[in-house]
Amino acid sequence: MSVMGGMLGGTAPLRGRASLELIIRPFPYLDAARYWGVTDPALAIMLHAVVGGTPAYRSLVRGDSPDSVADFDDWVLRTLLDPATPLFREARYLLEEESGIRDSALYYSTLAAVADGQQTRGAIANYIGRKRRTSATT
Repeated sequence: MSVMGGMLGGTAPLRGRASLELIIRPFPYLDAARYWGVTDPALAIMLHAVVGGTPAYRSLVRGDSPDSVADFDDWVLRTLLDPATPLFREARYLLEEESGIRDSALYYSTLAAVADGQQTRGAIANYIGRKRRTSATT
């Protein structure tokens, strides 16, 4: 996406030549649940918390969806955390697309802190060895 955007933007030779910009927004929670074939509200919330409403993610896990709340952890292991599935690398690709990110290690450290159970801004800052800022923009 960033390569294509670079070809069409700024002073690039193809600037202004694009005739269609198709923006696909994520599904809202209930639409995403229906798309994944999930009817249990608790499972739908868990699924949306992990993959959101991005329609393409279903194909990136070979159409596999959790059968129940009890199956959810196993589903995460067999799909999201399986290096053989394309979704396994999705977070890295998304970070690489963001032009404003200069220090990806900081983002990975933050993810590690959350995965380790850190839930507050101060706990996350302490975990990654940074000072906690008090402004609302941090």
